[in-house]
Amino acid sequence: MNSRNKAAILRFHADRTSRFGLGTSESLGWASSDRHDVRLRILLEIGELDNHSALDVGCGYGDLLEYIDELYSGVDYVGIDHYAPFLEYAGARFTDRPHTRFLNGDFLSVPLPLSDYVFASGSLSYRSDNPRFAFHAIDQLYPTCRIGFAFNLLSSVAVSEKVVTAYNPEEILEHCQGHTPNVEIRDNYLDGDFTVFMKR
Repeated sequence: MNSRNKAAILRFHADRTSRFGLGTSESLGWASSDRHDVRLRILLEIGELDNHSALDVGCGYGDLLEYIDELYSGVDYVGIDHYAPFLEYAGARFTDRPHTRFLNGDFLSVPLPLSDYVFASGSLSYRSDNPRFAFHAIDQLYPTCRIGFAFNLLSSVAVSEKVVTAYNPEEILEHCQGHTPNVEIRDNYLDGDFTVFMKR
């Protein structure tokens, strides 16, 4: 993703934050908190996270961590995002949680810690001048997991949509199978959305 695309994403979130405020699903770009919550819960169905490490790319406010702590214990968590206001909010939200770090940066441009599980909710759906952006991201992110990588993408978007884009689930499946035969797609939870589990 080039600097022009990154700048457009930052402007999008700055505008949404000024309109809806920090801490809202809308400022993250989601249509509603209910749909956001469903996506996060589906991601965590990839496996048992107890006493494992998790990397959350495009972590936003760390909402995934809230569900991790609800369902599992002993999880060492790292979240990364390139929009500083999100990270400031997340850091304040989880200031007392042990084994928790939030990093500021583009997850495709900075070194990432090797983690048991890697998660990406929404962060691979941004529109890019590179039509294969998500494929490139998968190639970079899957090697950072020891056990599994879970991510979601859109299978359809409105014609007027300028910030996010859709992908063909079958093409994504075929690409992921080039990394591992252990790939599962979930597409029965929200219209226009699908989740991919890649396991070692």
